[in-house]
Amino acid sequence: RIPFQTVCNVVRRYIHTTNSNILIALVRVIEAYAAFDWPEDVLDIIENVITNHSDSDEPQYPVTNYEDPGHKTIQSLMENALNCVRGCTISAVAAILREHPELSNRFMKAISQICMDRDAIVRFAAVQCLKTYYDIDNEFSYKLIKLLLNADLRILGAPGCWGILSSEYRNHKAYIRGKIVEASMSEINDLSECAASMLCVVAVNYNDQIAMRELKSNRFSKSQMRKICVQAVHSFEPEEFHERSKEILLHIIECDEDDIPELGQLFFDNCVRVQRDIDFLAYLMSSRQSSHLLHPFLEYLYESSEDICAYSSVIEAIGKNLAQALSGYNGIFVSENLVKCVVRLYDRGKSDPQIKKICLDIWDSLFKCDFKKMKPLSDMIDSFE
Repeated sequence: RIPFQTVCNVVRRYIHTTNSNILIALVRVIEAYAAFDWPEDVLDIIENVITNHSDSDEPQYPVTNYEDPGHKTIQSLMENALNCVRGCTISAVAAILREHPELSNRFMKAISQICMDRDAIVRFAAVQCLKTYYDIDNEFSYKLIKLLLNADLRILGAPGCWGILSSEYRNHKAYIRGKIVEASMSEINDLSECAASMLCVVAVNYNDQIAMRELKSNRFSKSQMRKICVQAVHSFEPEEFHERSKEILLHIIECDEDDIPELGQLFFDNCVRVQRDIDFLAYLMSSRQSSHLLHPFLEYLYESSEDICAYSSVIEAIGKNLAQALSGYNGIFVSENLVKCVVRLYDRGKSDPQIKKICLDIWDSLFKCDFKKMKPLSDMIDSFE
């Protein structure tokens, strides 16, 4: 490791270079040495870079993307904040403040100044400092995050922004919800998707009924619906969030005629509790989403250690929806997994007349679908006898 005094001397010597690559390399070294006690003159140099470096003369975008030539997206702001001199220096200041909260008063004026900078990249980068300040002076931090949001809704997607807003949500519900709803209607795709996901979070985690109404009444794009679904699935398992998450998922299932692959995460992430969710699963497996969810569900069910008899009503719903299930692109995998599950169900529950009837009805349906296609399954069944 380079001696700290040597690092300080290199910073003093080269910080005034006009070569952006050298400057970025320098401030990344400063960030790596954030825990050290930096001398006052070097701190002055760092502060001067974030407020007065020549990047501030004209907004510059070192990273370009042919899909976003106007640099309108959150992704563009994030990539450019990570690759410009002032953005990297702001990141170094945030690291220093995390290690030395006693320096917070020293940098307050500079942080306030960059939050009013005309360069959107600089304002976006400033959020990481505000996240650090929130643990020191939450009023100062929230005041500036509001200033940034009022100027540019893309700030919602800045790392650290949601940490501040979620901590302040109960005290400033109307304002924060309003900004999220406004952003959800943006024509900037990644902003509207980010906001839709946040709207789901506040509806579920904070039991915000107004946010829930917005979710269920607004027309969202396909990509937004998928983001909402991901968030609702994520909060489906914990008991405190379960009912509201289920309400959102039921709404999505009812409204969206296209496949929603994200629903499959319910099984991959083991979010389901059989005793609690049996009615929901039966509904899901009888809905139009069943054709692409049957494969992950049956795989989950077969590998699960839970009593398969508890799922008999869900398997019955699958049997009634069988023709649709086997017409999909993964029909053969569905049918093979279904056979294995029904064999196990029959073995465990054959003394129960209702379960026995469910199994036999499904056998009948399997062979009625297409006997030629199902011939390999007939051989599989024979091997269980």
